[in-house]
Amino acid sequence: MAISSEGVISNAAQMFREVKDIVKFEFYLGEVKIITKDDVNVFRADYSLNSDTQIEELSAAIRSGNVDLVRCIINTIFNSYRINGFDINRVRACGIELYIIIIKHCEDCEISKRIKNITKINECNTVSEIKDFILNTATALAKKTYDSVISGQNRVIEKVIRYVHENIHDENLTLQYIASKILYLNVDYLGKLFKKETGMRFLNTC
Repeated sequence: MAISSEGVISNAAQMFREVKDIVKFEFYLGEVKIITKDDVNVFRADYSLNSDTQIEELSAAIRSGNVDLVRCIINTIFNSYRINGFDINRVRACGIELYIIIIKHCEDCEISKRIKNITKINECNTVSEIKDFILNTATALAKKTYDSVISGQNRVIEKVIRYVHENIHDENLTLQYIASKILYLNVDYLGKLFKKETGMRFLNTC
């Protein structure tokens, strides 16, 4: 049920238009039974959305494994749908487009499975359900990337430590040598990574 502002009978047409406008927000408010103008005023602020920029930022956040940034960007995108008063079909269409962009970051073997799940967006009854579905997909991919990066960094440091143990008496044993001749990495990067992973500078371990 939607309730307009108070008014006299001569303003009935205007109040009816207001009710029709308010009803559009039922999709966003979920199980709320009565909707008033006050319930939707929060969506009326001016909002400028640069979708191309946000999509680029979202893609970069997924590729870098930044789960918190992924969550923040998706929340912002869905807030823009509310603020701009998108109806249910527009939100679903935008959600499908966003979902396709996100699953492009999957490994090839996962894409077919993710594409089949796209029908779940049409089964959602509220914007919160669509957002949660997309958010869960995006954060899962970002976390997988993050775990892969961390695992790779751990393997690099394990190689450094193993090489040090096996060549501890070599007078030429330096981080520069290991970085350039063994791991083919930038020595500054390797030094910072070693400090981050072990809590010690390389020289302190030798």
